[in-house]
Amino acid sequence: MGTYLSPRTLITKKNVPLLGTKADMDNRQLLKRVDSLERQKLVKKARKNLFSGKALAGERVQKTLDHESLVPTEVCVRSKCYRL
Repeated sequence: MGTYLSPRTLITKKNVPLLGTKADMDNRQLLKRVDSLERQKLVKKARKNLFSGKALAGERVQKTLDHESLVPTEVCVRSKCYRL
């Protein structure tokens, strides 16, 4: 299970008691996940490791993805917006 509550935000599990409050709504706006070149590079690196035979639960792949609880899924529409 990841560090963050939602794939849409960077709100951590320790903020569960704030759910539904004004602070929670502010955090949702402030901590939105953004599809950036940096995120895409991390996903690309993890996918390269996976396709070269590294395990999803392996240290190399997890080290790349764990910082923001990323998943090695590439969205085709987004990859056309940003050229790597």
